[in-house]
Amino acid sequence: MIRRLGFYFVKSTSKKGSRKSSRKSRSRPLQKRRAAPKQPSGLARQVETLRQELREAQEQQTATGEILQVIASSPTDVQPVLDTIAESAARLCEADDAIVRRLDGNVIRLVAHYGSIPPGGNEEPTVSRGIPTGRAIIDRQTIHIPDMAAELENEFPESKSHQKRSGVRTFLITPLLREGTPIGVISIRRLEVRPFTEKQIALLKTFADQAVIAIENVRLFQELTEALEQQTATSEILGVIASSPTELQPVLDAIAQSAAQVCGSDDATLRLIEGDTLSLVAHYGTIRTGEARVPVAWRTPGREALLQRRTVHIPDVQAEPERFRDTRAVASQSSGPRTYLVTPLLREDAPIGLIAIRRMEVKPFTDKQIAKLETFADQAVIAIENVRLFQELQERTGELARSVEELKALGEVGQAVSSTLDMETVLSTIVGRAVQLSGTYAGIIYEYEEATQEFHLRASYRMERDLVEAYRATPIRLGQGATGGAAAAKAPVQVVDLLNEREHTATRIRPMLARLGYKSLLAVPLLLEQRIMGTLTVYRRQLGSFAPEVINLLQTFATQSALAIQNARLFREIEDKRRQLEVASKHKSEFLANMSHELRTPLNAIIGFSEVLLEHMFGELNEKQDE
Repeated sequence: MIRRLGFYFVKSTSKKGSRKSSRKSRSRPLQKRRAAPKQPSGLARQVETLRQELREAQEQQTATGEILQVIASSPTDVQPVLDTIAESAARLCEADDAIVRRLDGNVIRLVAHYGSIPPGGNEEPTVSRGIPTGRAIIDRQTIHIPDMAAELENEFPESKSHQKRSGVRTFLITPLLREGTPIGVISIRRLEVRPFTEKQIALLKTFADQAVIAIENVRLFQELTEALEQQTATSEILGVIASSPTELQPVLDAIAQSAAQVCGSDDATLRLIEGDTLSLVAHYGTIRTGEARVPVAWRTPGREALLQRRTVHIPDVQAEPERFRDTRAVASQSSGPRTYLVTPLLREDAPIGLIAIRRMEVKPFTDKQIAKLETFADQAVIAIENVRLFQELQERTGELARSVEELKALGEVGQAVSSTLDMETVLSTIVGRAVQLSGTYAGIIYEYEEATQEFHLRASYRMERDLVEAYRATPIRLGQGATGGAAAAKAPVQVVDLLNEREHTATRIRPMLARLGYKSLLAVPLLLEQRIMGTLTVYRRQLGSFAPEVINLLQTFATQSALAIQNARLFREIEDKRRQLEVASKHKSEFLANMSHELRTPLNAIIGFSEVLLEHMFGELNEKQDE
């Protein structure tokens, strides 16, 4: 039957007899008396027992010291410690062999063995009450089997074949318990039926405790090392983020390198979604990356991670060829990556990319490595968001600064318009500020004359004198070139390549523009209630189209220019009217002066004759004459 530690005690079967001596002393001559043979006294037996216990204690202490020394010398490797424990347990417990097994899920894996008996049987059995090691793990107790052969039928039927092959008769198993949870077993065996003593049972439990301590030390050391590696990698990534707030690439490169090193993979890749493709943005490792851009719809582990918005772990892609037919290892049946771990990059639950680590061999990643990759994915999202927000902040700050400059310029233009009616002064101010704020090189403003349907240059900024003179000498007609075309269309016209553009560039001006380095222009019409007032044209020394914000800015300046031209025209009209009124007033004064001289003599005669009549010098006046 099975005997468990706690209620089974090994007792010695030897019997001690006591002798009582009834010899009576006889008086014999001293020289004739023979000495009786010496018998071991009780004190001698006690001394021998103590010596034996001392030897055992010294051996146990020596073995413990050796184990502790191995533990101290191998803080990161538990195997030498377990080998030493197995050897010491077999030697000190007088067993034919000793076995140490670790519990991996539901499998009891062999990790150390010492002795003459081969481990044999199923070297990786599952936990079951039908085998001694499984029952010790389930019951969390030491199991002592004095005769294995006697217990096979009823208690351990799953161990029949192994017992017959190995010949093991006496079996002692102690579970390895960490805070009450089994993590393995240590067992010792004998080929003869000879139960282990209580001291040997206690000694095996001591070795079990030492094995647990060694396993825990290595586990804690590995966890500490992994935590330090993770913390170091995180610190390095945060350092890169802090030092590159506007650059994403150094951060992604650091994340890819850390993910591959910390997770023990052959490579790491980062891809971002661009439309319906995944674009490679970072890679670290020895595996070839393949195409820089791959369709999102390809049947790969990355596609599943994006669709399911969760981490996808594939131990072997070749085991599921239809599911992952677009991966290299499946598509080419070559030595491509076999094990995949892919985590999506999620921003507000929306996928923006992925991070993947791969192994060329079939070697699944652990739960800790999966958690680490998810942490790296979070760091990548944070880095991407930081750069995006920083860039948006910079753009908005730039826009605000530009808006302030534009408002300042418009204020200057408005002040110029209101403070002077000199059109050339106002237009020179407008074209100068327009060139400065638009980032162009030079500019000119034309005034349109409706009578002749021609444009005449009125102001310029930073344009070469000979080019200005050439433009002044040849007025542009409505619909001619970029300037006339913009006015006719009542919309901006841009020429991205002056040298190769034929439609909007005057043939006679093109060589001069090429010599001076002008390569593109933008013409904006000056409109006042859809009435053509002129054009504002700016020039650059770079090829390419103009940004929408530049066009909008120049349209604002064009409106100011149209108002300035209109004000100048109204002022000219008022001046003309004033001069005409002055001439009319002068003519009126001259007329009145002449008329006053001519009418004075007859009027004086009339006044004198009236006075004579009133004095009745020619008789009385009738009533009508009196009136």
